[in-house]
Amino acid sequence: MATTDPVRRVRAYLAAALGGTKVATEVPSEASKVATYVVVNPNGGAETDFLDMPSLLMDCHAATDVHAYDLARRVAALMRAMPDSDPFVSSVSTDAPYRNSWARSTTPAGHCYSVPCDMTINK
Repeated sequence: MATTDPVRRVRAYLAAALGGTKVATEVPSEASKVATYVVVNPNGGAETDFLDMPSLLMDCHAATDVHAYDLARRVAALMRAMPDSDPFVSSVSTDAPYRNSWARSTTPAGHCYSVPCDMTINK
Protein backbone atom coordinates (compact mmCIF):
# COMPACT_ATOMS: atom_id res chain seq x y z
CA MET A 1 0.00 0.00 0.00
CA ALA A 2 1.55 3.30 -1.08
CA THR A 3 -0.08 5.67 1.39
CA THR A 4 1.80 6.69 4.51
CA ASP A 5 -1.33 8.24 6.06
CA PRO A 6 -2.12 5.74 8.85
CA VAL A 7 -5.84 6.60 8.97
CA ARG A 8 -6.30 5.99 5.24
CA ARG A 9 -4.13 2.86 5.44
CA VAL A 10 -6.24 1.38 8.26
CA ARG A 11 -9.54 2.45 6.68
CA ALA A 12 -8.62 0.69 3.43
CA TYR A 13 -7.38 -2.42 5.26
CA LEU A 14 -10.50 -2.74 7.42
CA ALA A 15 -12.85 -2.00 4.51
CA ALA A 16 -11.31 -4.88 2.55
CA ALA A 17 -11.23 -7.23 5.55
CA LEU A 18 -14.77 -6.50 6.76
CA GLY A 19 -16.42 -6.94 3.37
CA GLY A 20 -19.80 -5.19 3.34
CA THR A 21 -19.30 -3.22 6.58
CA LYS A 22 -18.94 0.51 5.96
CA VAL A 23 -15.57 1.86 7.17
CA ALA A 24 -15.11 5.64 7.21
CA THR A 25 -13.18 8.48 8.83
CA GLU A 26 -16.35 10.14 10.13
CA VAL A 27 -19.89 9.05 10.90
CA PRO A 28 -21.40 8.35 7.46
CA SER A 29 -24.15 10.73 6.37
CA GLU A 30 -26.30 7.70 5.63
CA ALA A 31 -25.67 6.33 9.15
CA SER A 32 -29.37 6.26 9.89
CA LYS A 33 -29.74 3.74 7.05
CA VAL A 34 -26.56 1.74 7.79
CA ALA A 35 -26.93 -0.82 10.56
CA THR A 36 -23.22 -1.44 11.10
CA TYR A 37 -20.17 0.73 10.48
CA VAL A 38 -16.67 1.53 11.77
CA VAL A 39 -15.16 5.01 12.13
CA VAL A 40 -11.34 5.28 12.18
CA ASN A 41 -10.11 8.25 14.25
CA PRO A 42 -6.57 9.57 14.77
CA ASN A 43 -5.82 9.79 18.49
CA GLY A 44 -2.24 11.08 18.72
CA GLY A 45 1.03 9.22 18.48
CA ALA A 46 4.56 10.06 17.42
CA GLU A 47 6.62 10.29 14.25
CA THR A 48 10.30 10.16 13.31
CA ASP A 49 12.09 10.38 9.98
CA PHE A 50 11.77 6.62 9.60
CA LEU A 51 8.71 5.59 11.61
CA ASP A 52 5.12 6.66 12.06
CA MET A 53 3.74 5.53 15.44
CA PRO A 54 0.09 6.56 15.43
CA SER A 55 -2.51 5.95 18.08
CA LEU A 56 -5.89 5.31 16.50
CA LEU A 57 -9.37 4.74 17.85
CA MET A 58 -11.81 2.57 15.93
CA ASP A 59 -15.44 3.26 16.88
CA CYS A 60 -17.57 0.22 16.04
CA HIS A 61 -21.28 1.03 15.67
CA ALA A 62 -24.16 -1.43 15.42
CA ALA A 63 -27.88 -1.69 16.09
CA THR A 64 -27.44 -3.81 19.24
CA ASP A 65 -24.91 -3.81 22.04
CA VAL A 66 -23.96 -7.43 21.33
CA HIS A 67 -23.33 -6.74 17.63
CA ALA A 68 -21.29 -3.61 18.39
CA TYR A 69 -19.12 -5.57 20.84
CA ASP A 70 -18.67 -8.46 18.40
CA LEU A 71 -17.66 -6.02 15.66
CA ALA A 72 -15.17 -4.33 18.00
CA ARG A 73 -13.59 -7.68 18.91
CA ARG A 74 -13.34 -8.55 15.22
CA VAL A 75 -11.74 -5.17 14.43
CA ALA A 76 -9.23 -5.65 17.28
CA ALA A 77 -8.26 -9.09 15.95
CA LEU A 78 -7.92 -7.77 12.40
CA MET A 79 -5.74 -4.91 13.59
CA ARG A 80 -3.42 -7.26 15.48
CA ALA A 81 -3.12 -9.33 12.27
CA MET A 82 -2.37 -6.30 10.08
CA PRO A 83 1.45 -6.75 10.18
CA ASP A 84 0.98 -10.13 8.46
CA SER A 85 -0.63 -8.50 5.42
CA ASP A 86 1.11 -5.09 5.22
CA PRO A 87 4.91 -5.21 5.01
CA PHE A 88 5.23 -1.60 6.17
CA VAL A 89 3.34 -2.22 9.43
CA SER A 90 5.83 -3.69 11.87
CA SER A 91 3.62 -3.86 14.97
CA VAL A 92 0.08 -3.28 16.21
CA SER A 93 -1.23 -3.50 19.74
CA THR A 94 -4.83 -3.03 20.85
CA ASP A 95 -6.55 -2.58 24.16
CA ALA A 96 -9.76 -4.38 25.00
CA PRO A 97 -12.87 -2.87 23.39
CA TYR A 98 -14.84 -0.58 25.67
CA ARG A 99 -18.35 0.85 25.52
CA ASN A 100 -18.08 4.40 24.21
CA SER A 101 -20.95 6.33 25.80
CA TRP A 102 -20.18 9.59 23.98
CA ALA A 103 -20.08 7.98 20.52
CA ARG A 104 -23.12 5.93 21.45
CA SER A 105 -25.12 9.10 22.15
CA THR A 106 -24.18 10.65 18.80
CA THR A 107 -24.89 7.73 16.49
CA PRO A 108 -28.14 6.67 14.91
CA ALA A 109 -26.94 3.05 15.16
CA GLY A 110 -27.43 3.31 18.92
CA HIS A 111 -24.52 1.21 20.22
CA CYS A 112 -20.77 1.75 20.03
CA TYR A 113 -17.65 0.03 21.30
CA SER A 114 -14.22 1.56 20.71
CA VAL A 115 -10.91 -0.16 20.08
CA PRO A 116 -7.74 1.79 21.01
CA CYS A 117 -4.80 0.86 18.82
CA ASP A 118 -1.09 1.74 18.70
CA MET A 119 0.88 1.01 15.54
CA THR A 120 4.40 1.22 14.19
CA ILE A 121 4.64 1.86 10.45
CA ASN A 122 7.95 1.97 8.57
CA LYS A 123 8.20 4.89 6.17
